[in-house]
Amino acid sequence: MRLISILLIWEFIVFPGYAQEQMKSQDDKIVKSLDLGCLPREWAGINPTETEKLFDIENDRDKYGDRISCNNHITPTEIYKFFVKVKEATRTKNREALADLIKFPISSLIDGEYEDKLNNRKIINSMVVEDRRDFIDNYENIMLPTTVKIIQCMQLHNIMSHPSQGIATEVGEIWFYPKRGTRELQIIRLSSSPEADKHWLDEKCSW
Repeated sequence: MRLISILLIWEFIVFPGYAQEQMKSQDDKIVKSLDLGCLPREWAGINPTETEKLFDIENDRDKYGDRISCNNHITPTEIYKFFVKVKEATRTKNREALADLIKFPISSLIDGEYEDKLNNRKIINSMVVEDRRDFIDNYENIMLPTTVKIIQCMQLHNIMSHPSQGIATEVGEIWFYPKRGTRELQIIRLSSSPEADKHWLDEKCSW
């Protein structure tokens, strides 16, 4: 055993290029032996880094074990980067930045009346947000506190992926889908059930 260790050390010192090539060959064999699902198909169009590939391999299954890359023709890295943008926009209440990430018109559904105590009014159960101006003007009615918290709690391990409907948070309040003909993700549906959302946040999301 000691002799093998000495030989390996000698190999790295005297033939570093050869040793690195051997290691790369072993890594390639390991990757090829993995069940990569549809990731190779998706990687072919975007040329990801090795770090991104490893991230994709580790995160390519949703809450129910379904392949995200197969269901939605997108990689976990691309979803993660989109999540970062959405979280930052909601965290800073940047209405314009969030509007840039939404496909209009979009439906906003609220389960039951939601009381806006600040303005002494009831928010309607549902509305169609026609465009970015409409969204910006009605931001407080659409992005309820629980909705914002769910967005902040979004992780790759607690999303659902559906072949035709897109990607959603575990409670189904926010849905995403790539823009037609591109890999650019957009928010395509918003909904809120304040009481159910609060229950999920209390149970699943630690702050």
